[in-house]
Amino acid sequence: MRIGFAGTPDIAADVLQQLLNSNIKIAAIITKPDAPVGRGKNLAPSAVSLLGEQFNILTLKPDDLNSDVFLNQVKELQLDLVIVVAYGKLIPQKVIELPRLGWFNLHYSLLPKYRGAAPVQHSLLNGELITGVTFFKIDEGLDTGKILGQAQISIGSDDDAHILFETLNKIGSELIIQCIQDLANSNPMLYSQDESGVSFAPKFTSSYAHIDWMDAGESIVRKIRALVAGPECYSFLDKTRIKILNCKLSELENLEPGQIRRIDQRIYVGTKTADIELLVVQPAGKRKMSAIEWFNGVRMENPIFI
Repeated sequence: MRIGFAGTPDIAADVLQQLLNSNIKIAAIITKPDAPVGRGKNLAPSAVSLLGEQFNILTLKPDDLNSDVFLNQVKELQLDLVIVVAYGKLIPQKVIELPRLGWFNLHYSLLPKYRGAAPVQHSLLNGELITGVTFFKIDEGLDTGKILGQAQISIGSDDDAHILFETLNKIGSELIIQCIQDLANSNPMLYSQDESGVSFAPKFTSSYAHIDWMDAGESIVRKIRALVAGPECYSFLDKTRIKILNCKLSELENLEPGQIRRIDQRIYVGTKTADIELLVVQPAGKRKMSAIEWFNGVRMENPIFI
């Protein structure tokens, strides 16, 4: 079969790499155009584009998926199907119809639960114990298409978004390979989603990532773990923005909400309930560091996060 792959960020490149390692032949890649990065705002290719270059795979970077140029490019490729992983653009219906079998998306939840852009983050934020991936045929709706396959995993008690994405990428790649084999060897049944179980997982704003230390400790820990892959939780010490990148719930309940203390070379912050132990932070304009290394440089008598 002639297979296309549409994706953009690191997580998509990870899946593509695993497919290529499994000898899945990719005829063409579709990814977002080069985008400005860093302080200099220099244009840089996506992670998927870089992988395509490494493996000498034809790579398309359309600005407009409705353009005649892109439409003709896809027609000329004569693809059987396109695999989509975190591409970042909605596919127009006239493009969906071009491959013989259609476009199939790898979604990071057990659809119809958590339709939308941030299913992994919402699963962690809500304290889910089970999640998984879904490989479904794209239609005109938002993650509404018929399902070809699913795979399920348990969420570990210490999992954050980075860890969960890595695990889901592995089982997702295995699911895609199995589904490709099914499509090549037979006419597998696709089944409709149960609309009674629909929930949504929209992207998080930067303002949402600001920690409210009046929340319960467990909720704050879940939030930090959920958003570590973006937009990253933060608080302010005086006027300095501090990203909180790793933490754990402690058994202590000694501090006022937002109050920061060092106890036996460990750094704790108070919440509405149990204190949180900070593990990794990143002050604005500086590198990531251990909480104790950061706190050793704090010159305040009674530091309080706001």
